[in-house]
Amino acid sequence: MNLTENYPIILAASKALTYSYDYISNAGDNPYKVKGLKLLRQTITSLEHIEILEAEVKELRNSWIFQTSNDELLINSTNHNLRVVVDRLLIKLIVLKDLIESSGLVGNNDLLFVRLPDFKSFDELIKYGNDLKKALEFPLHYINQEANIIGADKGSVILYISVGNDKGIDLIAQLCWSAAVMRKKRLDSSNVIEQIESLDLEAGIIDQLIQAQKKQLKGILEAEASSIVNRQEVQDEGHETIRRFELAIETLASLIDKGGKILPMSTQPELIKSFPDYNALNLIESTIRQIESGDDL
Repeated sequence: MNLTENYPIILAASKALTYSYDYISNAGDNPYKVKGLKLLRQTITSLEHIEILEAEVKELRNSWIFQTSNDELLINSTNHNLRVVVDRLLIKLIVLKDLIESSGLVGNNDLLFVRLPDFKSFDELIKYGNDLKKALEFPLHYINQEANIIGADKGSVILYISVGNDKGIDLIAQLCWSAAVMRKKRLDSSNVIEQIESLDLEAGIIDQLIQAQKKQLKGILEAEASSIVNRQEVQDEGHETIRRFELAIETLASLIDKGGKILPMSTQPELIKSFPDYNALNLIESTIRQIESGDDL
């Protein structure tokens, strides 16, 4: 697990992780009133996938903190000792945050974090390199920007790619968002086609329904590509421009489906939100009005 891609989560957790309590002298066996438990549970849960924090997160997940849905709770001194684990987790978060920030990569608004899907051969690596060329370099050409690899990192294959300026980052964000949308639409369409093929209908009718699904997907892809071209100051070279952007979206969709990720190294919340949430890809929605009935946009 590469820590850099988890920087936004680590940064947010280092600010939110708080064990807040009051001592109530007349409360009998439960003199400690712990507050803000809902945020504490939410913050701990957000860290579950970060391996280096596994020991503390697991201990807290199995504790009384997650045995209640209340935001406040009166507890005894034994349960109150759990604050030591929270403090230890917070120290780790601060150390990780400082370590990531010391790399000098975080906060660059023209820099991308790119995780390639897992591969087992040089042929696959070369293919993914060509995919990045189609998905990043070609579209950037249309806004007079270029992609330059400025570094790499461990954790699968991770590249740090400069795309010139904020304009380049914005273009890649839109492409990644559209790619995640297309990935979801293709999965939905595959499910629909499976249902169609299971129906007791004539072969000709089934074929017509399947072709309608394919036509709708093609229309959605063209709409996504056209929307990006229209929003960016793209050097329009006619129909070929739309085809190039469609290729970029399709290529990115395939990379995402195989586990690839592209994220900004910026710390600006709005810029981070402009990229897909790779942990919730099935919830993504298009930023444009979707196609209904096959050809109405």
